[in-house]
Amino acid sequence: MRGLASLLCSLSIFAHTLSLGADTGECIMRAAQWNRLYPQEKVYLHLDNTAYFLGETIWMKAYVTRSDTENRSNISRVLYVELISPRGFVIERRKLQVTDGLAWGDIKLTKRIFKAGYYEIRAYTRYMTNWGKRNFFSRVVPVFDKPRIEGDYSRMSLEQYDVTRQPDERRVSIPESEDADNDIRITELPDSIYFDADKGSGWALLHGSNIITGNAIREGEHIHLSLPRHKMKEGIWQMVLFDEAGKEITHRDIIVVPKADEELKITVRTTGIRPCGRVSIDIQGPPHTAFSFSAIDAATICNGFQEDIREWMLRKSENWHRYDWNTMTGITPWDGSQVIEDKLYLFGKVVPKKKNMPLEGVSVSATFRGSEERMFGSVKTDSTGAYAIILPDIEGIWNMQLSPQVKGKEAEYRITVDRHFAPPLRPLEDSEVRQTPVDTTRIHHWQIAPQYEEEWQNMYEKNATVMKEVNVKGKRKLDHYDYNAFTNTEDAEHFSEIYFDCEEAAEDIADRGEEIPELTAWLVQTAGSYLEDSYGQGPNYSKDPGEEAAKIKHFPKWNGRNVVWYIDNQPVGGIWYPYPVLLDEYQSVYISDSHGHNEGNVTIYAYSYEHDTSKWTKAPKTNRQTRYTHYYGYSPPSEFKTEDYSDIPPMPDFRRTLFWAPDMWTDENGEAHIEFWNNSSCTDMIFSAEGITKDGHFITGK
Repeated sequence: MRGLASLLCSLSIFAHTLSLGADTGECIMRAAQWNRLYPQEKVYLHLDNTAYFLGETIWMKAYVTRSDTENRSNISRVLYVELISPRGFVIERRKLQVTDGLAWGDIKLTKRIFKAGYYEIRAYTRYMTNWGKRNFFSRVVPVFDKPRIEGDYSRMSLEQYDVTRQPDERRVSIPESEDADNDIRITELPDSIYFDADKGSGWALLHGSNIITGNAIREGEHIHLSLPRHKMKEGIWQMVLFDEAGKEITHRDIIVVPKADEELKITVRTTGIRPCGRVSIDIQGPPHTAFSFSAIDAATICNGFQEDIREWMLRKSENWHRYDWNTMTGITPWDGSQVIEDKLYLFGKVVPKKKNMPLEGVSVSATFRGSEERMFGSVKTDSTGAYAIILPDIEGIWNMQLSPQVKGKEAEYRITVDRHFAPPLRPLEDSEVRQTPVDTTRIHHWQIAPQYEEEWQNMYEKNATVMKEVNVKGKRKLDHYDYNAFTNTEDAEHFSEIYFDCEEAAEDIADRGEEIPELTAWLVQTAGSYLEDSYGQGPNYSKDPGEEAAKIKHFPKWNGRNVVWYIDNQPVGGIWYPYPVLLDEYQSVYISDSHGHNEGNVTIYAYSYEHDTSKWTKAPKTNRQTRYTHYYGYSPPSEFKTEDYSDIPPMPDFRRTLFWAPDMWTDENGEAHIEFWNNSSCTDMIFSAEGITKDGHFITGK
């Protein structure tokens, strides 16, 4: 048995109030103090590849830094990584444990990732969401259908796939202030950068969130600031002019490009490449540099590299207005309600089901059940009905039971869970949803040595034989009139265009303390522009399963087409639904507009908990006060594994990512050594190494 500690705290502990004064020095001091109290975080993900095929794994290494020290962050210890479908649904989520600003994990492109298209990978800490939707890491990667023949990566085009998330103006260029040309002038010379200004009551020069210098501007005074380039740190520099109240008048930004002399130098020691042979690499860089490394079969790469850690951290993650002057001086209000997750927490509130029920002093009993372990604890609510629990560093999914009690007796409260703080989905740029050219200068090519020619020829023949004989399961051609064509959820995943996680949706609603809706009413509301009732009236369904009137409601239409339902793979009622059910009685819903029981209909496949007896189901009907849900601990990272060809003979091996090492370090001499096994066909490789030095410089190797 493991105990749980309780933590009662206000969720607004990061809110701040600063009195304004007219003094210029006071404005600068307020901004500097704000940045010391509320340093921001930035995150970057190094991925093992530039594109993926269904069935593969996305391997990732996270680098989390803080704005004030400009080094690895020690603020947050929980990082959220999400995979978002082309239609804008979060279909996979990982919760990575951050240690000294570093974390790594993986997402397997199986199960719910059942359609090719452009997928967004984003990463953020809960604390980062205090600064709006544009501060998190985001990258779009193409995901292709699984090769019909193993090892055949020739079908690598996504032109036929629609992009439903439209582009916006996100991160296009450094913006200019309206009067920037008149108020602030920048002159760039080879050895210096000059700032000139002559308007406002004061000025300040910032690098990231740190105020480098600043002063008042006397009437008629001209400010001329000269900065030697060799003393300027890489990243975004900003000059701000403000009035007597401290309010920004205008600003100008400039980028200082990273020094090219700091990099990870990759030296290939293997001179003769062999099928499934050993590859030896030396890496030289600054001492004690943390980095991640991947090796890719260049013949299988199907998308160019995007921004590396330098480009992202120093340019794109700044978003040019990341550090807002009016917020730092207290003129613009800042909420700051999202807490720092320096460990695993459980936050929430109790919501009375009846009037005049107390909020303070309600005992919330928590039980957590893992595969081999249980934890118990209890905490009392504060005056707002809020509770907070600290958990140990646990991994995986735990069954969680929450029960409200007053004076030792069960009480009629709904228990909410505060775990919905993800940034809103963003539209995608046109440039993100197209394949980019591969930089061929990055390819390391081996000439096949004469002594290995016969070995390569034999392997080519083995590869060709396997590619001819392999039986890869494709989409089966199913009869539209076949009621039993879908035999399990895997079939539904394979054929459907849209997926809804009913379990997660019901949990979200319960987390907010709301009533669980009827399934069809929820679908109509959620599907919005796609779904309507048969008379165009919108949702009109009873939440009470006992109402006879609800049993004869006509089913909604999907884009004007009739809907046919399968419940646990069995057809029900044609286009008439026989009875209403609640959302939390079902695990998942799949919608297919290309396969149905007759032409022109849309088919919806719903799967109940009875279909999957391995799942912990919801609370028993007899005890509706107790909340049955799940707690998600850290996502344990998988190990990148390959065959060890020192013990077995070469065999057909079609790995695209040849090697992935997330936790690499240079030693005190700045050296690191890597060895891995080639696949059975690669003679051209692309290497990718990214990391951060001990003093906070971002570094790459190619």
